Amino acid sequence: MKQALLILFLGIFTITNAQNRESQVVDELIAVTKVKESLPLMVNSIIDRFKQKSTNIPDTYWEEIKNSIDYFTFLEKVKKLYIENYNLAELKELVSLYKSGNIESYKLKLEKITPQLYQIGKEFGQQTAQFIVEKIKAYKK
Repeated sequence: MKQALLILFLGIFTITNAQNRESQVVDELIAVTKVKESLPLMVNSIIDRFKQKSTNIPDTYWEEIKNSIDYFTFLEKVKKLYIENYNLAELKELVSLYKSGNIESYKLKLEKITPQLYQIGKEFGQQTAQFIVEKIKAYKK
């Protein structure tokens, strides 16, 4: 019984450790591809479109909206997608390809998840726009 529990514990530890390493490599990939830096730029462009239509809302409120956007959920979905579709060696290769500037090879390796990445991005954009609409309505009340 004790041996079975020990084996189970070691198995869980090994799986968790592998997932942590994959997660760390995906974090590095997100960093080198500057995904985190790109998200606020995308949100700013969405907000700018709304600002043009709602000129009565002060800049401080727009800043409050910007600071309330949930980037974490988007990033977690992206990380999960990478981890579900690439093993540790493949993730390291993606990082290496991007760092080396071999963007064409990087894009080829990314093809198997590109549609899902676009879908995650599209959903993030739609959720962000809906969040902004709700904030605008709340301001006007």
